[in-house]
Amino acid sequence: MKSQSKNKEVTLLVGSPRKERSASETLGLYLCKHLDPVQFVYQKMYLLDEVYKKDKNREWIQDILQSDLIILVSPLYVDSLPSFVIKTFEIIHQQAKKEKSGKRIKFLAIINSGFPESSQSQIALDICRHFTQKTGMVWLGGLALGSGMFLGGKDIDKMGWFVRNIKKSLDETAVALNQEIPIPESAIALMQKALFGKKFFQWIANLGFKQRAKKNGLKNEVYHRPYIEKE
Repeated sequence: MKSQSKNKEVTLLVGSPRKERSASETLGLYLCKHLDPVQFVYQKMYLLDEVYKKDKNREWIQDILQSDLIILVSPLYVDSLPSFVIKTFEIIHQQAKKEKSGKRIKFLAIINSGFPESSQSQIALDICRHFTQKTGMVWLGGLALGSGMFLGGKDIDKMGWFVRNIKKSLDETAVALNQEIPIPESAIALMQKALFGKKFFQWIANLGFKQRAKKNGLKNEVYHRPYIEKE
């Protein structure tokens, strides 16, 4: 066991290709900033910047494997994770098998998606859990958020009631990590709560789609149906 006087090393793995100011980074930074600074020190790593580096020594992988806690924050991509996140898992698994250090790194995943239902992220969380089991890590659990794109990389502390359940979930998760206890079911349930009703989600999603079409000079083409046969 490590000396209690030594900070535990946390590595925040940002799995969003947007990197800075992504919804994934927003969630991860809020959690890390609420960890006990006496116990933890964290570093942030953008996986897209690291995984395709021509670095034979792969020092970034060593940094990850020296962590006491890994927090992955990632968007959902087609019921799974972005390809470079999967590639990272493969590299970590291969390196961990070579080293056989016996270190039991703890792993937590936070997945956000553009779907209103958080359940859409279950397969991605299962992939993360399977990875930790095969790599000899300790699976702490996973949080799934629907409608994550509405965070827009903003500061959660400044978004008011809109993100109250997200804040409560992350606060409870931070307390659990500080106390070295499992992530409570209440934190998982709070993160799963829908940000909006489905009708409001549909309205605001359509509004955003039309705004993007207008921005790209396609306002009049939105309603075209080229494959409908003319009468």
